[in-house]
Amino acid sequence: MDNVMPHELILYISAASDLLAERDLINRAIAEIPADMRWNIVQSPLQAGEVDALAIQNAFTHLLILGGDIRAPIGHEYQIAKQVGRPPLCLLKRGVNRTAAAVDFQRFVALDTQWQPISDPANLRRFVLEKIGAKLLKQTAHIGLTATEYDQVSAWLDEMGKEDEDLQVVDRHPKLGENSIILSESRLEPEGAQLLTDVEFKPNNLNP
Repeated sequence: MDNVMPHELILYISAASDLLAERDLINRAIAEIPADMRWNIVQSPLQAGEVDALAIQNAFTHLLILGGDIRAPIGHEYQIAKQVGRPPLCLLKRGVNRTAAAVDFQRFVALDTQWQPISDPANLRRFVLEKIGAKLLKQTAHIGLTATEYDQVSAWLDEMGKEDEDLQVVDRHPKLGENSIILSESRLEPEGAQLLTDVEFKPNNLNP
């Protein structure tokens, strides 16, 4: 294996503590992308702490997910992204009761952008991967994808489009609700990185 470092891209996830499962699922899903890169996944602090404004400003993709409640860091992260002209992809979890504060925030964001409804884990996984995959292809020259990687990502997206809409996510990994480094499978993980491969997608009614 050569010593060339893979491309590093930042994925920022704005989500409150009631969305730990969703944060975790996105962490795992990123490992599926068939390109030689290193993902630096930065997430909203679960406890009182400073928001990583620099990561937001330099994020390749910024996801904002709204569940039942809105917490202080999420609104602040949204404002930072707006101020630098890089609004996040806004995802709205369906089937939950929202607090008055969450409803107000939903309406506030809707003034500037459209919410993408997310119905279940499989729907979330597919939406996120398709958006990121399409962006990788669009910015191939900027991020340094090789021609082979471009073809691999293109073929992978095509296959994803053929997946059963009723697939359910089943995994056997420890939770990853915090910041992490995710490497492509072709790289040995450095200290602190996590190599995720043991994820299954099955057409059943199990919850993740």
